[in-house]
Amino acid sequence: AWDAWLVRSRGVRAENVLQLHDREARRELVLKAIDDATKLVRPGGTLWFVFIGHGAPSPDMKDGVLVGVDADQSPLALYPRSIPRNELLAALSRGKQGRTVVVLDACFSGQTNSGAPIAPGLQPMLPVASSAVTASTVVLTAGTSTQFAGPLPGLDRPAFSYLALGALRGWADENGDGEITGAEVAQYSRGVLRRVVRGREQTPTSDGASAA
Repeated sequence: AWDAWLVRSRGVRAENVLQLHDREARRELVLKAIDDATKLVRPGGTLWFVFIGHGAPSPDMKDGVLVGVDADQSPLALYPRSIPRNELLAALSRGKQGRTVVVLDACFSGQTNSGAPIAPGLQPMLPVASSAVTASTVVLTAGTSTQFAGPLPGLDRPAFSYLALGALRGWADENGDGEITGAEVAQYSRGVLRRVVRGREQTPTSDGASAA
């Protein structure tokens, strides 16, 4: 769905959309794809990064990590196979783009939908702002550091991706100005989730620059 929207609605050339699925989403391959993307993006253009998967708190509880698909369920094995959010943002900033949009359809609580930790011994992440978010970057995240990011009721797809894509297609353009900001995407998604989800709190957030 993200691929179709980027190509059809944003006009991104299909060969410039780099995708990693399932077992491909290992730390080294994700970082290589980011490096390739920063070389493809045009000066002044927009670089998009979309991650749909698991997150966890960093060892110091001040950052979140994107968990690689091959990470084992123990803290010692999880962190070497994951990517801290600040490392991700630093890698993305190496391109010549004018804007960077990061969509993290993951939560950083380190929990499953049942509330169990994805790795024993993980401590909750502290709500600390990322120092790597620059004025030209917007980071959209599926939920806060203590929440689980799950699906929409009755749909086998991530709630935040579904709602964020709809918001970017115009569902969130309440003022009718034809521009969807990161804040509008997060606000629209929060409103829908409050109305339709029961038994789970999920509060999408927007950090950094406002325009998406």
